[in-house]
Amino acid sequence: MYRVTTKLKALKSPIRKFSRENFLHIEKRKKEAHELMLVCQKRLLDRPSVFNANQEIEAQRKWAILAQAEEAFHCQKSRVTWLMEGDCNSASFHRPDGYSAEFFIGCWNVLGAEVREAVMEFLTSGRILKQWNSTLVLIPKTTNASSTSDFRPISCLNTAYKVISKLLANRLQGILSKVISNPQSAFMLGRLIAENVLLATEIVHGYNWRNIEPRGMLKVYVRKAFDSVRWDFILATLKAIDIPQRFVIWIEQCITTASFTVSVNGNSGGFFKSTK
Repeated sequence: MYRVTTKLKALKSPIRKFSRENFLHIEKRKKEAHELMLVCQKRLLDRPSVFNANQEIEAQRKWAILAQAEEAFHCQKSRVTWLMEGDCNSASFHRPDGYSAEFFIGCWNVLGAEVREAVMEFLTSGRILKQWNSTLVLIPKTTNASSTSDFRPISCLNTAYKVISKLLANRLQGILSKVISNPQSAFMLGRLIAENVLLATEIVHGYNWRNIEPRGMLKVYVRKAFDSVRWDFILATLKAIDIPQRFVIWIEQCITTASFTVSVNGNSGGFFKSTK
């Protein structure tokens, strides 16, 4: 795990240099490339030749590369805006080391073996690096956010950690239907939250009728329990349903090693550990 983290950290400087040399002022360079392509196309129409055809092909290739890079840049900007203004259940694309999942997918033939080795190291040792499990920034959910609950945490999770958490989640998914009661319909495969909504509608139907037995209805606001349940309760529950001890240790590492840093005006301070 440490070797992968160190190599990715060392790779940042060459990537920044490559980005500055090839994608600085991307919008201006794309416009210039488009104008050059139009000139080459006009020249090819006026004076057809193999040389002019090759010039047009090369100009078109350069414009396509810059256009794709600009599109990716604007796509990333729109993701940030959507996260700030969209649904709080949005998935995060941030990473603490600055590498997206797309980077790992594109370079898997180079990184794949070491990433697999790092994941296997975690499964064998039951220990995870603190750099792999952190939250970098809080995005406000309301216009005048004043309390912690008014912010949504955007997880800065290393891609290798995402692989680990996905593996554990997939293993747990197979037994969820056996340990979660039937009334729980949301976020369960094969169950729909609309079923409970329809059931509640049928139950309260006719509550305002006359000449019926006295009855009452209690509306309870149940706050989301995610990230607000005591860790010892989670671990005790896993043991109570006979989850293997090694698996419980893996879960414990994932939930207890999280650390946070708060971004203020674009600058972040030191990390602090979380407790529950």
